[in-house]
Amino acid sequence: SLTAVGGTGHMLDGGTGDDVVRATGGSGHTLSGGSGNDTLLSVASGSTLDGGEGNDYISFAGSNSTADGGTGNDHIAVAGDMNTANAGEGEDLIDVYGINATANGDADNDTLITKAGSANNTLNGGEGSDVLTAEGGQGNVLNGGAGADVLTAIVGGNTLDGGDGNDSLTGSSGDDTLIGGWGSDVINGGAGDDAITAFGSSNVLDGEAGNDAIAASGQFNTLNGGEGNDVLSAYDGVNTLDGGAGDDSITVGGHYNSVQGGDGNDDITAHYGTGSHIDGGAGDDTVSASGYWQHVTDLEGNNTVNVYGTANTVLTGDGNDVLSSSGEGNVLNAGDGDDVLNGGSGSDILIGGEGSDTINGGAGNDFITADDFGNIVDGGAGSDSIVFDNYSGYNTVNGGDGNDAIHFNGSGNFNTVDGGAGNDTIVADDNSSPFSLMLNQFDGGSGDDKIQSGGLANTLDGGAGNDTLVSTGIDNQLDGGAGNDVLAGGAGNETYTFNLGDGSDAIVDLGGSDVLQVNGDVADWSNIDIQATKGDDGSFLNLMFSEGGNQLGDVTIDLANGSMVETLRMGDGSELSVQDIYDSALEISTVNLDAMSASLDAVLDGPDGTSETGDLMEMVFAADNASDFQDDPAEGEFFA
Repeated sequence: SLTAVGGTGHMLDGGTGDDVVRATGGSGHTLSGGSGNDTLLSVASGSTLDGGEGNDYISFAGSNSTADGGTGNDHIAVAGDMNTANAGEGEDLIDVYGINATANGDADNDTLITKAGSANNTLNGGEGSDVLTAEGGQGNVLNGGAGADVLTAIVGGNTLDGGDGNDSLTGSSGDDTLIGGWGSDVINGGAGDDAITAFGSSNVLDGEAGNDAIAASGQFNTLNGGEGNDVLSAYDGVNTLDGGAGDDSITVGGHYNSVQGGDGNDDITAHYGTGSHIDGGAGDDTVSASGYWQHVTDLEGNNTVNVYGTANTVLTGDGNDVLSSSGEGNVLNAGDGDDVLNGGSGSDILIGGEGSDTINGGAGNDFITADDFGNIVDGGAGSDSIVFDNYSGYNTVNGGDGNDAIHFNGSGNFNTVDGGAGNDTIVADDNSSPFSLMLNQFDGGSGDDKIQSGGLANTLDGGAGNDTLVSTGIDNQLDGGAGNDVLAGGAGNETYTFNLGDGSDAIVDLGGSDVLQVNGDVADWSNIDIQATKGDDGSFLNLMFSEGGNQLGDVTIDLANGSMVETLRMGDGSELSVQDIYDSALEISTVNLDAMSASLDAVLDGPDGTSETGDLMEMVFAADNASDFQDDPAEGEFFA
């Protein structure tokens, strides 16, 4: 047994055997155990302790001292301030009680522990599969080094770095910093607001409770935020991220990621990539996804979603969502709720679902569907297809520029439709009941439009261009507008409107008490002259309107099916019997229908799907009577 009780710079060497070497005072001593299982004890600052060979126990305090366990399985206890403990060879145990201390494990499987009262210490496991634990104190740094290490923080405020290797890191109930390093690590943050980082692939990072920040570099990583408002990020693709409960912020990059927002109002960003799946979960989420074939689904709540790129898909739930697309070929499906959908510059598919939606197709040839009441739909530029599949009412639809197709496949009332510029097709042909489709306004806008409507008391307005208007219902109003138009009515009481100066119109009617309404900017309607001519075979009646020798257009009424428009009503309210006009009309054996025939050939199909030529009846209708026209789509509908 050797003891230094004071002074400076004493050198004590136990030599062989199981020795006890002490420094109870002074400073700057050197204590060596030599061979054997020795015990070295020192409270002297600035001293050096070397266990040598054997399984030694070393305990020292003071400050600025260094202990080395040497070879063997040693146990070192270090207290004081700014001391260093080196495990040496063997599987060693180092307990740190002091502050600002450094404990180094070496190449074997060592155990390093900070104890209660310690603070701001650094534990380095070195090579080997080490166990590092922060049992007490804060501000400690645990570095696993190379090897499959186990790092645990029982108290908060510590930093755990696994280093290289497949490590296991467990945080405390406090606020910890956990770094996986390179390798496939398993990290659990525990309760508290933790910062978790891992490099490499196939890491499992779990923040658990608290507002955690979790980041992974590499692929095939799993990040779980747990409860709390977490920040999750992984940029290299093929990663799985789950925000858990709370208002989370999640960012991914690369391809084929899987993202679960979980409960809460989440903010999710998928940077340019391919084939990622994003599930927002419950809450009002904000999602931004760019790239190709990104899938954003199962978003409950009132969500805001922006997709950039090509062939991305968005599917939301029952909330009031705002969905926007920039790119080409994206699909936005808002589900139920009062939603806003913006198509952007590409050719997109926009599905409003039930609810009062606002849908803007933007540029491109978009496909748009909506249902229910109070929708506002604007196709924007491009040749758009707009479809209402189920009952719909009080909707406002504008096709915008381009050759648009607007279809109401179900019943609906009080809808307002404007085809906009372009050669548009508008079809609303539910005839399940006269009251299933009524009081709708269908305007073709400019261009050569086709409008077909069933139901009751609907208004069809062709606008400018050579239009074709077909009523398969009853008591509808047809106004061709400017251009050479074809107006075809059903068996009800139709009103056909002709505006003086608008061109040459043709009317085919299948029955009922019908009115030809003539309007125009006329000071004195008594100055309007009507020249009537009819075919010698009774197939048509032509009414030519003029004022003071100036021709103002004409209307030809097809009579081949035996039905006559009954009343001619002028703009001043005066009425004439069309039958009386016919009876007194000049009979001619031929009539020049070339202009009208050209128009009809371009817009009307025969029963076999090819354009018909021949007499006027064949060109206007393939149906023989009103029953055929209304009930047989193959023969009675021209616009599918």
